[in-house]
Amino acid sequence: MSKRTAKTFDRLVDAIEEIHDLRKRIDALESDLMECQEYFEDRMDVRDGADGEQLPNREMQLYSMIEETLNPIRRSV
Repeated sequence: MSKRTAKTFDRLVDAIEEIHDLRKRIDALESDLMECQEYFEDRMDVRDGADGEQLPNREMQLYSMIEETLNPIRRSV
């Protein structure tokens, strides 16, 4: 194996290891977001806005934000 080929191979191995590490971090973050979503699910409610219109409370807003983040991930699996 030439030096150039060996160097390319080493870079490829490093990239694969980095991808693996990043995938583990993504999995952990996804799990944490799902746990947060479970917490917010029990606390979702509406509140009265200034004009009397019902608005989502903060927990419902955060739940929805997490849902928007996780949905594309769930569809791609």
